[in-house]
Amino acid sequence: MRKTKQFKPLTKFISAIFFVFSALVPLMGWGQTNPTSLTASDTTICSGNNAVLTANSSLTGAGGTYTWSPNSASSQTVTVTPLIPTTYSVYYTLNGCPSNTATYLVTVYQTPTVSVPNIGICT
Repeated sequence: MRKTKQFKPLTKFISAIFFVFSALVPLMGWGQTNPTSLTASDTTICSGNNAVLTANSSLTGAGGTYTWSPNSASSQTVTVTPLIPTTYSVYYTLNGCPSNTATYLVTVYQTPTVSVPNIGICT
């Protein structure tokens, strides 16, 4: 029985350390999963029109930030008006952990023009 009493203070000490560590884990962001699930879909526009691109993270609403390129916006949704086909990329960062990068290809079709030649009429 004497040996059991010797380990009681050690058991309490280890329990206290575990309690403190388990309280620190959520505060420090340790053990958090990366916001790895960004979704994207390509879009097509006619020249001069806008495309609205929206990134959706599996952890949206948790206080993270979006980073877009090439336009360096920081919102979940961006409106772009490219003149030529352009690829946009975005990632989401939460607690210092970046997600995968999602890419959007915005294809731009040139808007056709119609012209009617002047025709001279003699009378």
